Amino acid sequence: MEADYVKLMGSPSGEYSGESITIANVFLEGIKAGKTTRSAMLNWINGYNGLTFAGTKLSFDRNGDNNGAAAIGGFIVKGGKTVPVKAVKW
Repeated sequence: MEADYVKLMGSPSGEYSGESITIANVFLEGIKAGKTTRSAMLNWINGYNGLTFAGTKLSFDRNGDNNGAAAIGGFIVKGGKTVPVKAVKW
């Protein structure tokens, strides 16, 4: 997929592109389900239980945080560039 993205856009997708696709899909699923007001969408997201772009489970706890089913990426900065280190589990 990355090669297709680079071919289309002319540059690498970069950090957090998978997360951006995931959350866009969550919102699009909500809209498709008729959740078109702010309160309806908020309830939809609070009760969301689905998959990330990478195929891992995603849902949120009562504070709106990832409930730990999906990994969170860990990054450090080396030489002015963000470098992935490892996935962080809660």
